[in-house]
This record gives sequence, structure tokens and C-alpha cells, in this order.
Amino acid sequence: MRFTITDDDARIFSRTFYNDLAGGSAVEEALLQARLTLLDTGSGPWAVGVPVLYTALAEPAAGFSRSTGTPAIDTHQPRVEASALPHVEGVFQGRLAELVTLGEHLTGDARPLILTIHGGGGQGKTALAREAVERFAHAWSGGVWAISLENLPTREVFVNQLARFLGINTQEVTDPAEIERHVQVRLIQQRTLIVLDNMETLIEAVEKNDAAALHLVKYIRQLPGPSVSLLVTSRVHLQWNGEVSLELGGLTPQEGALLFRQSAPQRAEEVAIAMAQQLSQKLEGHPLSLRLLGSAFNDISIPLHAFVADYEEQLGKAENKYENEDHRHRRLYACIDTSVRYLDGNLRSLLSGLPVFRAPFLAETAVSIFNPQAEDTDDAPSPIHDQLYTLWQRSLLSREIVTVRDGTLLFYRLLPTTRPYVEHYLEQDYEQETLLARFGAEYAQLAKFLYDNLDKSAAAVTIAQQAGEDLEEGSSCVTGMQQGYYLLYWGWILQRLGITRRGLQLLERALEIAQGQDQSLELQALSNMATVYWGIGQPQEALKLYEQSLPRPQGLGRPARSLHPAPSRGILPGTGDIRS
Repeated sequence: MRFTITDDDARIFSRTFYNDLAGGSAVEEALLQARLTLLDTGSGPWAVGVPVLYTALAEPAAGFSRSTGTPAIDTHQPRVEASALPHVEGVFQGRLAELVTLGEHLTGDARPLILTIHGGGGQGKTALAREAVERFAHAWSGGVWAISLENLPTREVFVNQLARFLGINTQEVTDPAEIERHVQVRLIQQRTLIVLDNMETLIEAVEKNDAAALHLVKYIRQLPGPSVSLLVTSRVHLQWNGEVSLELGGLTPQEGALLFRQSAPQRAEEVAIAMAQQLSQKLEGHPLSLRLLGSAFNDISIPLHAFVADYEEQLGKAENKYENEDHRHRRLYACIDTSVRYLDGNLRSLLSGLPVFRAPFLAETAVSIFNPQAEDTDDAPSPIHDQLYTLWQRSLLSREIVTVRDGTLLFYRLLPTTRPYVEHYLEQDYEQETLLARFGAEYAQLAKFLYDNLDKSAAAVTIAQQAGEDLEEGSSCVTGMQQGYYLLYWGWILQRLGITRRGLQLLERALEIAQGQDQSLELQALSNMATVYWGIGQPQEALKLYEQSLPRPQGLGRPARSLHPAPSRGILPGTGDIRS
């Protein structure tokens, strides 16, 4: 006799049975435990029967063809794009209770629309979010996509990046409203987790009635639904409907002591756990402060008790030095002060200039800006490489290694928690005007490189996506024809990445600069604009621009055949999406 059981009982049985199997239990033992669980928690007396999940025959049944071979288990791995969340180095210390809570919310049957990890700066919100993504992504069949809102993207940029993650070809679908509709359709189909890091930046901009922020937040607020949840890190609560908040406090003294010791690997045996626990208590278990002090202690030779005394002296000075900051910031800045005091002059100098970058940056880019005379070869690398690595080891920078099909890229980034200190309190070693001029010149060259390689290099695509904010900013740091070519390159790159409207605006600006001044730039701008208009379904406008791009030899009344009729990127639509 065969009976059906309720969905709730089916879930109870499946969860117990498969968890035991995954833990190494035999099938018979897993079945027994599943039946006992049903007896204790199920809605009916199913333990008297044998739930059937599969059948097996001693001999093959007739009428079915079979082929010999070895069994293969094809496990589904949802796509995860979390490079916006810096990877945690070393062992992830503590936060077990918080991870259990996050796991229950992110893998349960009833998942919150918005799950906010709330805490102060440097408390480890982003690190916890990254750890949660790595542990619980399996529960999101549509994948997990993360974005940092430290530097607010426009709504168009946000939607295009999400669309590309979902596999939408933004070269074929170019209208922003249409892209949003495609995104909504994809999100309905499978459970997807969207991670928004540094959400407080958006909330603060909305409170100031920033038009772009209001436009972006209107879109984000419509995303959560039955198949979409938001995992948010923020220093402020969103206070949106459906928000569930996880308050993130400090580490326990034991966890803090272990983090301090882990941050000082070369002197770990010199770290007395009892003293490290006392230090953790003084810091209220603040993870970034513990890493800053631990990595500084690792690089010096004084004993731990003298080092702790030095920190306490800096904390006393911080009460007056940072009187306009709240208590937590004064304590954090005292830790940064202590760390910076043990940097050599070259490291302090480099650190003082790094706020010029708003986005992740390549070490090679930093070399060109801060050490332009260096040849920077494999045999004679610039010292900037080692200096960036040291600043990362000292927890003053984050870094992310991104692997694409044609290489591996290493990006550094100044932490949003340490940026205000470096900008406002660290002595600056670079004249700002000179630094910005170098910045603009280097990113002009980078834009040209990406323009030439975007269609044939996944690395070029990744650099354009990661460094987008700085590539945008760099155009304002150059002038004249250099700015015109910069806008030509960056505008074309943007439209190839699917940000068509902004790309077209920059191409139009490049054309304005070129007209009557630089015929080559003018013809390239006209030709590229024509290609864009053709791609977005305006062939008449495209043909008109192509006609203007044909050079007119003197003495003839109509255009001659152009020697450069169309860029190699092609006028024809459907050239395919750029994928990393």
C-alpha cells in the first residue's frame, strides 16, 4: 500500500536523510534517523512505513536500454560574484554564533527579504558577509552577486552589472528600461542573493536628497521578493519593510586574542594570551584595531608589554587630537596612529598618496604614478610593489586576486575605514596638483590600452569593471586633445560594457573637443557614435554620422570613399557580449 505525505514532512525527512548521508552515515543508518525524526517532529505516524526515495533492482528490467560506464555526480555550483567583498586572509576568527544565525536566515525555508549586518566601522561586517557567501551560496540556485556602494554607482551602472551577472547580453539589449525588465524576469526564475556592501553611503546620500541616489534606491527597494533577498552591510539601519537586523558587536576576549596573535605570525610565540585578552578587552574586541596592532607588533622587536603601553599613550593623546570624533573613532585612530608610527618614511609617504584612488587599483598603475622613473621590469621591479604588499600585511589596505582566462590580476584598495584618517590626519607628502596630473595621464594611457584590447582580453574587461570609478574620474584630470582622446576611449569602453547612454555622452563630448581642432579624433568620434546608434536601433542617425565621418577631398562636392570607414569594432549589431 502506498501513501503520500505532506510537504512539511517530506522536507523534514529529506533534510535529516541527506544530512546524515553527507556526514558519512550508511544509507540504513540515515534512513533510521530520518524515520526517528519524523516520529518526533512529523505530523503523522510515518515511522511505521518506509519512505521511498529511490528503487533498486537485482536484475535489469526488460524494455530499457542501458550502457556501461562509471557513475558521475554532477553537483550544481551556483555562480558567485563576490570580488567586491575583500577576501579574509588567514583563519576566520570567531563570529560562530553570527554565522549560525546568518545560515539559518540564508538557507531556511522562510528567508528574510532584507538581512542587514549592522555595526560600526572596522567591526568586520564585510568580512562576515564574505564568509557567509562562501558558506551558504549553495542555497541560492540563481547565484550570489555582490557590489560595494562605497563609491555610489549610477542606477544604469548598477543595473548593467547585475544584468551581466545574470547572463543578459547588454550589447543586444541596450535600452535601460528594457534591461531592467529583463533583469526582473531573470530574478523571478531562480532564488538569487544580492549583497550590498557599505549601504550607509547610499542612505546618507538619500537623506541629502541626492538625485542619483534617490533614482538608485528606488530601483533597489523593488528588488526584494519571493525569489530575491538582500544581504546588506551598513553602519545604519535601513528601516525598510521586511528588514531583519543582525547586530555585530566586538569579538570575545579569547577570539580577539587569537586574532591579534594570528596578525603577528612571526612573533606568535611571544604573544601571551592573557595579555592579548586584556588588550582585546580594552579594544572592546574591535577586529580592525586588533589586526592593526597585531601586524604592527609583528614588524617590530619591542616586547608586548612595551607595545601595549605605547598604544595606551597614543590613546591618551587621541582624546585631544581627535576631539571632534566619537569614542570609537578615537580608539580606532589611536590604533592607526600606533601602526603608522612603526612604518618607515617610504611607506608613510606612499600611504599618504593612496586616497587618489577611489576604486581598486593595479600595482603597476601605482608604480606609474608614485615612481614614474622606475623601469619596473621583472629583473628590477619598482619598490612600490613591496611597499603595497607591506601596507596590505599591516591591514591598511585590502587586496583581491582575480583570475580570468588570460591571466591573474591583483588589485589593492584603501579601506573605507582608514581612508578618512589618511585624508585628514596623515601628513601628505605629495603636492595635490602634481599627483592628480600623474593620475590623469596614467589613466589616459590605461583607457587607450583597454580600448585596444577590450574585445580580445578578459583581463581588460575585468580592469575596466574594477577600476571604473577612477577611469571616470581620470578624464577630469587631463585637458585639451588629451582629454578628447580619453573621452573617446572611455566612452567606447562604457558602451561596450552595456552602459550605453553614458558612453554616448562621452563620445559626444569628445566630438565637441575635436571639431575644428583634430580631424583624426573627430572622425573616430563620429564613426564610433554611428556604431553605437546602429547598435541601439537608430540606423538613420547612424548613417548620417557615418556620412559626416567620410573625409571630403578639396575640390570635390561629395564625400570620397573613406580610408577609415568604420572602426574595427564593426557597425553590424550582434557582435557578442564581453565576458570575463
